[in-house]
Amino acid sequence: MELNLKNKVAIITGGGSGLGKAIAAALSKKGALVEICARNKKELAHACREIKDSGFFCKYSLADIRIQEDVVRFVGEVMNRQKKIDILINNAGFIFKPKPIEKITDTEYNNSFDTNIKPIFYFSKEILPIMKRRGSGIIVNITSTAGLSANSMFPIYSASKFAARGLTQSIGKSLINSGISYFSVAPAGINTKMRRYLFGDKDAEMQQKPEEVANIIVKLLLKKNGVPNGADVVIRKGKVVKIHKPE
Repeated sequence: MELNLKNKVAIITGGGSGLGKAIAAALSKKGALVEICARNKKELAHACREIKDSGFFCKYSLADIRIQEDVVRFVGEVMNRQKKIDILINNAGFIFKPKPIEKITDTEYNNSFDTNIKPIFYFSKEILPIMKRRGSGIIVNITSTAGLSANSMFPIYSASKFAARGLTQSIGKSLINSGISYFSVAPAGINTKMRRYLFGDKDAEMQQKPEEVANIIVKLLLKKNGVPNGADVVIRKGKVVKIHKPE
């Protein structure tokens, strides 16, 4: 069944830059009412301004999604404005440069799990009851191919993404026959500021464009019954190459 995204309320975390910004722009072009959040006000304002200048709707809020109170406040603000939430894209993520495990600090470890796992828990906890009352909704958690096959250069990042995949599969299974679609998307390398920070400009330019990945995610949203609950969609080189169904 194909969904119409016009006037669907869509929350995108980490929506001020990279993949999150591209998803917000792609959804707005399909008529969605886009609500983005992040910690960088300048990036959020710029992303929203670009969407509005194109003639579409966008609102942004500063929020530290590692903190439950910020998530509760942000979701409350969206509900006060829109009275519903149809789509949630848990996109925000954190990674640090490669280093031996013995060199990794507690701060880097905590930031990885606090950013890559806690928001999925917090947002799901807040938004699923809203969606359950209406018997509909879509939640997509952005994971990584590093959460499917461990990356030796990024042990903590990989561990956090494996955890995100496990949480997605578990929650997704619990929502079968609920009217709510809940799955994850695992993109391979993307040409973003984060990729340039990790590997340099030359490497980043060889990766898939954020707009390519965003457009695929929008297509997945339009096909509500196309991905099983708890599944994981792998995107490489601008194409869906595998859908891992929950075991």
